[in-house]
Amino acid sequence: MVDESRGRERDGGSRTGVALHGVVARRPRCIRTAEGWEAASLLVGSRDVGGSHHGAVVVVCTGAGSSCAVGRLAVGDEVVVLGRLEPRRAVCPEDDAVELAADAVLARRRSVAVGTQAEEPRIAP
Repeated sequence: MVDESRGRERDGGSRTGVALHGVVARRPRCIRTAEGWEAASLLVGSRDVGGSHHGAVVVVCTGAGSSCAVGRLAVGDEVVVLGRLEPRRAVCPEDDAVELAADAVLARRRSVAVGTQAEEPRIAP
């Protein structure tokens, strides 16, 4: 049986608004294109996981300043993410996923000793 609705974007309120509280489980990944598009991804898990990524949620941030702002977060920083759950359809149903498209990321950074924080990475033009 072929499901012809797979892969089609559904409109009409199928997205669910959520608030996720957790800690940054892996270093954020950020990109800024030559055309000015910015995107960042963040893996957010619970403090109880203890280094495991099992149960962590992928958070996607887009828009002006997202790569710079999210890139400053470090592993272990506490975050609250407000956003929408969006289905991502794959070719095979078992590979389907849900991602959290962030509208806002609120962060409480861990306190670090003066001089131990790395400088902001820079890319030459």
